Amino acid sequence: MRVEIAAEAGADLDAIAEYIARDSANQALDFVRQLRETCERIAVFPKRFPLVRKEDQSGIRKALHGNYLIFFQIEDETVYVIHVLHAATDYETRLFDQ
Repeated sequence: MRVEIAAEAGADLDAIAEYIARDSANQALDFVRQLRETCERIAVFPKRFPLVRKEDQSGIRKALHGNYLIFFQIEDETVYVIHVLHAATDYETRLFDQ
């Protein structure tokens, strides 16, 4: 499977990097690199990760990396990363009230 990072998820990664860079630019680059690596690893067995809402037909799943959740959907042979958000975020509003 291949991985595609949606524009929204790319913006999330940029915002995460900017936030961490306030303290350390090197840590920011390293952490975002790790997040991207986790996105790539999701593609190995993407269905092992739980659905955000079992009753919902969107098929949005989540994977944890540190304090961040990576939200993605599986379509054919592609994992689409749609958001990367801090776990304390009201992510259901961001995901489902659009």
